[in-house]
Amino acid sequence: MAGDDDDDEPFITANCLPAPPFPPLPPTPLEDCGAPHVVMHDGGRLGNKMCQYLSLYLLRHLFGVRVSITRGMQRSLGEVLSDVNLPVQDPTCFTRRTKRIKYHDLYHQLYVAGQRATERGEYTPKSIMYRSYYIYHHPCPRDSILANRKLAQRVLSFKGEVLERAEHNIAKALKKLHLTRRDVTLITVHVRRKDYTRYIRKHYNLTQLDQVYFSNAFDFYRKRVHRAAFVVVSDDRRWCKKTLRGPDVVVGGSRKDATLDLAILTLGDHTITSYGTFSFLGAALSHGHLTHPINANHKYNHFQCVKSTYLHPVSRDRDYYYNDTGSLD
Repeated sequence: MAGDDDDDEPFITANCLPAPPFPPLPPTPLEDCGAPHVVMHDGGRLGNKMCQYLSLYLLRHLFGVRVSITRGMQRSLGEVLSDVNLPVQDPTCFTRRTKRIKYHDLYHQLYVAGQRATERGEYTPKSIMYRSYYIYHHPCPRDSILANRKLAQRVLSFKGEVLERAEHNIAKALKKLHLTRRDVTLITVHVRRKDYTRYIRKHYNLTQLDQVYFSNAFDFYRKRVHRAAFVVVSDDRRWCKKTLRGPDVVVGGSRKDATLDLAILTLGDHTITSYGTFSFLGAALSHGHLTHPINANHKYNHFQCVKSTYLHPVSRDRDYYYNDTGSLD
């Protein structure tokens, strides 16, 4: 079962986001209209938007800078999250004269400026950022998110009615196995297939995950927890029902309701992920361990910066063998 992960720390490399060595300062008041700010792009679907919002929140949490969101992001996330409290980029207090920048570039810029300001004894949020920025892409920094996992779970908290629907769906799925939530260690599983085939081939030279990876991940948990039961959510339920069979495996969720599927993932005691932001976010917002797929192709390197006792690479190759079989309970 999940424990306290506050001690998890990311690796510090050129491509990673190190935790600032200086303590967080009281954030610049959001209503301080004279201070520069950061606004975030709101493109993509639910997983992208939630990760964008969280990434922006982390900048404020770690560096104290002012931030704002677009009205579109507020409207989309306000429908599913219990508290979307970052302000909208109202031109009366948030300038639209912003410089386009990537999230990692701005993060490293703030990190270096913070170090220098600390050495001079004058570190304040205003001393490390002199102009306003627009982050124009879809950041989802796995190292920072897992290093601040408890914060992420508070910030991206689903509304009560969303969680109630998810719990009901899980109970309905487990009933097909003649089980209840109290009987099992619940492993939620995400299988992304239909809309990702071309993308992962183009960008990572990867094929879709097949039955082998999920079987390896099922066995990983079967050896480590008491009475595992696997509830699968997917955009290809037919493939899952045909391929991922077992006395402890059942397909739940909804083919058309991404919010429900993501909420189900967050309620697992542990999680099995596939590729993509949606899958990672569902696991990060849960409270237990998570697996992610690895193979000889290292182009998909989103976890290279993460050092966590809660993260477990599982091979998508048939000859997989995991030597450590210690309990996760």
